[in-house]
Amino acid sequence: MILIRALIAEELMNSLFMSLLTSLGHGGLRMLAWQSGILRETGPDRMLWKVSCLLLMGLGPFALAIWAGLKAWRGADAHLRLNQTMSIAFGLFGVIALLTYIMSRVYLLVEIFLVIPYMDPRVYQEPDFSNYWLHFG
Repeated sequence: MILIRALIAEELMNSLFMSLLTSLGHGGLRMLAWQSGILRETGPDRMLWKVSCLLLMGLGPFALAIWAGLKAWRGADAHLRLNQTMSIAFGLFGVIALLTYIMSRVYLLVEIFLVIPYMDPRVYQEPDFSNYWLHFG
């Protein structure tokens, strides 16, 4: 039984670590457009973009820190030894964090496609690759 608990705790830690990597990667790539001029200046678009990027960048490390703190405080199988109130609180927080994460990713994905018609026309110019790539001829 103890071996199973340790395996579950290890798998949860691996999942949270992957969540950390994906949230940092996805949020970090989107943060490249933070001040790039791609986003429309009017309306709440710029603020929503920044909030979504920060949520993506922050939720992964925050979840990992909470889990590591809980593990350090109550042991490797702390998730199995919580009382009912704490289990409900962690479950509710997890659901809210997951929904927030999903909404942030969906907003950033949709917003990328919405700004395409407003981009600088030079973005669509094709470079002459013969100047950049080695070629024989």
